[in-house]
Amino acid sequence: MNSDPAANQSPKRVPVFGTLLLAALAMAAVSVIWLLHSARNYQETFNLTFAAQGTLSPVSQTSPDDPMPLYFWLLHGLAHVFSPSLVSLRIVSLICYLLLLPALYIAGKRATGDRRIGLLAAILTALSPFMLWYGNRATVYALLTLVTVISQYLFVCLLQRKRWAWVPYLVVGLIGLGLHYFFAVILLAQVLFYLVKQREFSRRELVYMLCCTVVFAAAFGLWMHYLADTVHIFAKLPYTAKPSATNAFIIYVQYLFGFQAVSTTTFVIAFWPLLVVFALLAVQKYVRPPIAIQYYSFTAFMPLLLVFALSWIWRPLFLSSYFIVCLPSFMLLVSWYLVAFELRALSWARTLLILLMVAMLAAELANVNRAVHEDYLGAQTIRLRHSDRASFG
Repeated sequence: MNSDPAANQSPKRVPVFGTLLLAALAMAAVSVIWLLHSARNYQETFNLTFAAQGTLSPVSQTSPDDPMPLYFWLLHGLAHVFSPSLVSLRIVSLICYLLLLPALYIAGKRATGDRRIGLLAAILTALSPFMLWYGNRATVYALLTLVTVISQYLFVCLLQRKRWAWVPYLVVGLIGLGLHYFFAVILLAQVLFYLVKQREFSRRELVYMLCCTVVFAAAFGLWMHYLADTVHIFAKLPYTAKPSATNAFIIYVQYLFGFQAVSTTTFVIAFWPLLVVFALLAVQKYVRPPIAIQYYSFTAFMPLLLVFALSWIWRPLFLSSYFIVCLPSFMLLVSWYLVAFELRALSWARTLLILLMVAMLAAELANVNRAVHEDYLGAQTIRLRHSDRASFG
């Protein structure tokens, strides 16, 4: 079968702008009605307290979940524009979440040349209870996801030999590292993938990537060394139980269906044989993935496998909130699979998946307090104050 992405485009024009606008307005309405005024968690309490302070001290007062300073500088800057409140900080995250939808569409179209794939990825992300939840929290994660998509878009441009993308890619990578140390796993995945595909690039391009890698490693190393000396960062990192293979699989279920009851999550996982059936159907009509989809497959799974191994070798850091950086890659991969093969069964699967995500979103909204805990896999944050623990509900 022809692997040219342009050959797979639908002859009908997809109403992209209207669909994205409708999805954004619908999710904004859901946010205003249900989520913007829901209970706060300990991290939001910390961020709100910091934003209300008159002095700029983001390094000496770091959050256990986000010790990197850039988000706190942003909060401090916004405090000079408007009076900080829980709702105002959540609106900042909501704006980042809404911007994420067109960004994913653009990234999907760039990766495949098929606007349907980008549009489906944006719709799935809009309906994701997991992403919608963090899109309404006064935390760094919505902004971090948006920066991740921009970085991935620029990296795909590099894979497609667009020279103009090198400088923006370097700048966005440094911004991501300043937002959260877990962004480093995305940069590491990009470097590894580039090395795997090195035969497809010139020696000059490989030198450019090596230079970017050195800059990223130096910036990350300097920040972590400084934070280790000033605030003892390694003593403040979250601590979780060591993960199992089931725990890893649950993260991808949460991407699509959010924080559900254990019985509901178990019921969904029980349908994993359907994935095997769809995989067998796809084998009958093989489509070679574009290099960008190969990259998104790599970044959807490699960071999780890396942290899984690290959690057993060094220290458990298996928090679902951290893996939000893998969500855009996963959504783009799922969207490509459901569109590229042009199978009727996959068309039904698209419809079924969207209906299930709508149902799970309604279920999570009906029990918002479950997600407030964000106590994934028994996560316990070290040295939380008693007052912060009380904010869990």
